[in-house]
Amino acid sequence: MTGSLQIKNEKYYIVLNDMVNGKRKQRWIATGLTVKGNKRKAKQLLREKLAEEMQKAPLPVSDMRLSDCIRHWLTRVQHRVDEVTYLGYLHTAEKHILPYFDASGLTLRDCTVKALQVYFDEKASGGRLDGKGGLSAKTLRHHRNIIRQSLSEAVKDGLISSLPPKRRRKKTAASLAVPIRPMTTSSSGRMVLPLPLTM
Repeated sequence: MTGSLQIKNEKYYIVLNDMVNGKRKQRWIATGLTVKGNKRKAKQLLREKLAEEMQKAPLPVSDMRLSDCIRHWLTRVQHRVDEVTYLGYLHTAEKHILPYFDASGLTLRDCTVKALQVYFDEKASGGRLDGKGGLSAKTLRHHRNIIRQSLSEAVKDGLISSLPPKRRRKKTAASLAVPIRPMTTSSSGRMVLPLPLTM
């Protein structure tokens, strides 16, 4: 369930979005707060209402296997993308993803970041079909895309409440770069380029 604040006739309304039988349903709830000077109060009411609604409704979780979810997504996506893209999805799924998750029997109920990370770690270390090492980072992104789109479809269908959270990226070398001093002027009035600071 998600929610947002909307303004109608100069008053705040809470709009709750929920999935019922695979269809999105909206509920508008009047807060009674006028727009002027009440934004914080309205946001607090929204948070409270969302927490209340989440306590009422049990989280939908399915016993469907992840491999069946991916197969279901493949049948749907076939009509949305061009043939070459679909054949790429199908090849990747049939050669790598489906055999692994058929053997593991992972269900949507048990689908966590940790469970998916085990798959990606295994494929990165020795996932090539010819047995000559692991898959490249680019290929693993294709696998992640297929799995993530399948799970997104399951959320839309109401089979699960939300996607497993994304992994946080580590800071890259560019974000940890050595700071550079600003340009300075010499005694003769010329601009001098700075040298990077060493640590």
